[in-house]
Amino acid sequence: MSQSHSSRAARALGALRRRADALHLQRFVAPVFALGICALLLVVFQHLSRTVDYHSVIRQLWTLTPAQWVGALAATAVSFVALVGRDAVGLRYLGARVSRGALWAGAIAGSALGNVTGFGALTGGAVRCRVYGGAGVTAAQIGRMTVFTSVTLALALVFMTALGMVGAASTLSGLLHLSPDELRLIGGVVLGCGAVMVIVCPASAREIEPFGRAWLRFSVPARRDLVAQLLLAALDVVGAGLALWSVMPHALLGFTDFLTVYCAAMLLGLIGHTPGGIGVFEAAMVYALGPSVPTSKVLAALLAYRAIYFGAPLALAAAVLAVFEGRALKTPLSARFAKRGADGVSQLAPLFLAIVTFVTGSMLVISGATPAFSKRIALLQTIVPLWVLESSQLMGSLFGVLLLFVARGLLRRLDAAWWLALVIAVANLALSLAKGLAFVEAGVLCVLIVLLLGTRKRFNRHSSMFSERFTPAWLASVGCVIALAVWVLLFAFRDVQYSQSLWWQFAFHSRAPRALRATLGAGVFAAALALWQLLRPAAGRFVMPPSEDLEEAARIVRAQERSDAGLALMGDKSFLFSTSRKAFLMYAKRGRTWAALHDPVGPREEWPALIREFVTLAHAHNGRAAFYQVRADALPLYLDAGLTLMKLGEEARVMLQE
Repeated sequence: MSQSHSSRAARALGALRRRADALHLQRFVAPVFALGICALLLVVFQHLSRTVDYHSVIRQLWTLTPAQWVGALAATAVSFVALVGRDAVGLRYLGARVSRGALWAGAIAGSALGNVTGFGALTGGAVRCRVYGGAGVTAAQIGRMTVFTSVTLALALVFMTALGMVGAASTLSGLLHLSPDELRLIGGVVLGCGAVMVIVCPASAREIEPFGRAWLRFSVPARRDLVAQLLLAALDVVGAGLALWSVMPHALLGFTDFLTVYCAAMLLGLIGHTPGGIGVFEAAMVYALGPSVPTSKVLAALLAYRAIYFGAPLALAAAVLAVFEGRALKTPLSARFAKRGADGVSQLAPLFLAIVTFVTGSMLVISGATPAFSKRIALLQTIVPLWVLESSQLMGSLFGVLLLFVARGLLRRLDAAWWLALVIAVANLALSLAKGLAFVEAGVLCVLIVLLLGTRKRFNRHSSMFSERFTPAWLASVGCVIALAVWVLLFAFRDVQYSQSLWWQFAFHSRAPRALRATLGAGVFAAALALWQLLRPAAGRFVMPPSEDLEEAARIVRAQERSDAGLALMGDKSFLFSTSRKAFLMYAKRGRTWAALHDPVGPREEWPALIREFVTLAHAHNGRAAFYQVRADALPLYLDAGLTLMKLGEEARVMLQE
């Protein structure tokens, strides 16, 4: 190898290492930032809710009429129909076509998942890649469409907010703390910019290639596609706003003024990039509507809106995926769709089940921090003993924490996670009734059980649920749930005077001590699981061999007679050298398995120590060592190292001359 080649290889390896270090740092910075945002939002909510009583919020929720719930569901349906239309226009912008069934499934499932998890452009785009990919739509095209729909949604929110500033400046001036003239000026300038943008848009899409790079290529949408996308985005926002408007007391605020506030809050939620804009959106709505609508009523409406607009479509999408998984639909349309893309759709079931399971676990943890209804406790007092009530609330919270971790295994399609999720859901079904006749909670658990049973075949990976490490982002999400449960506990029992004796009060009417113990148990259990994950031995990872190791391995390979040893020079395996650097092992890692290819390469006297060192290395990282395709004359060395023999197959020898 020449010196110039060596220097270039060294620079390339250095760049790869710097990039790996940056990605490693980013894995921890993002979760810490998320925890900081969560803490900040909880502080803001604590400030905004100082004059709000938990029981008044719950009473307001129970005063919502069936007509209000139905109206919110109908408005949600309108919004999601507009979302389907937006996807249709986005595909037309790409010049791609998919079947009608794939369009509806991809748009609804992608939007539902994007709304709940946040970063809808990424999560929803992944769903659309899976669904539309069956019709030949590439990932690059999905990326372009996602950018197009996301940008037009943000523009629609900006233009609708500006329109409200112009049309309702007098009303909004008090809410936004700006003079009417300032609002009209800002709104007029924004609308003028929007009109110019539409006018200069070409009649047909034009390809633009800045810097001549293919990966930078994008296309300016045709005027009809841009206008159609903006109108459908506006309809989407109006439907979503109407869903919240249906469950919120109108007071002195008209729908036009309300929609302007809603658009501005949604825009802030998009910028905040929290899951579904949660926290940022609520804080903006409470702050803006505080002067005209009581805060307790705003919070109750926001809770109902989250359940309807975010929860119902997610459950519906998961149910649709479960139906396709079981091939339950028999109509000609579903048959054609099954042939084209049902397999891709059903493969999304584990992803949706993981999200539904995590949401259900969060519900159980937060439910343990809230007081049960007094009338239901009085009824339970005549049926169950006190120890059943006390243990049910504590065990329900602990099982909720466990579901937060089990959801990770469902995402990995592990059969052990499926069984554990099913057992926990069935157990909590009984606990939710025993701790306070929580019928809504029991209904959610029934939905989870049905979805799990309908997607059993997808969870076929045989592995330990905790064999793979939980990512810092996942642990941060669990931390956010625990922090939210603590805040809910403090909010729900704000009027209870804290004392150390609360921990030891056991009575049917002692709701605060029960919630306190359940929340503490959930927090300690979550912290124990997280610490166990963080303090486990490092799982190890593939390390690209540096140029010096490749040169050393090539020297050893040339000095012996085995031709298969040349596989070491492919650069796709890690190396373990002996102490003398006269022999080496080539290996790779998959899950917990550390697999060495063939026997060690080099002098035979170096093999025993090298084999033992490799086994010790695997065990130090909580892994298991395996040697693939070893020779018969070396078997005693592996038996001495504590390994067992497994015959995997036969190797044929063909006489070419015959």
